[in-house]
Amino acid sequence: MGTGAYLVSHNKTLEWYDAYLPPGINREDPNVSPLFTTDLTGIAPALIITADHDPVRDEGNEYASKLKAANIPVDHTCWMGMIHGLASMAGVLDAGKALIDQVGMSLRKAFE
Repeated sequence: MGTGAYLVSHNKTLEWYDAYLPPGINREDPNVSPLFTTDLTGIAPALIITADHDPVRDEGNEYASKLKAANIPVDHTCWMGMIHGLASMAGVLDAGKALIDQVGMSLRKAFE
């Protein structure tokens, strides 16, 4: 998925990681990325959205699986045929609008 064919290349992802995490920060520290935690005690319920053609899809899917295995409530949707940034394309993609509606509904439910 990192060829850039779906808007985001592997190199661009690494650039963003470098901007977010300066040199010397361990990217596998659970405080940086919850995917690497070994103890999910106290983790909040989660809404995880992934897209079928997203270079970071596998990480999102893996984290959702870890939460489910630990009996943490998780609502995980993988939007088939879609790309990273789907929500930002709500003006031109019906699926983007539906995703925004899904997130809004999830937030309303979480704050009831």
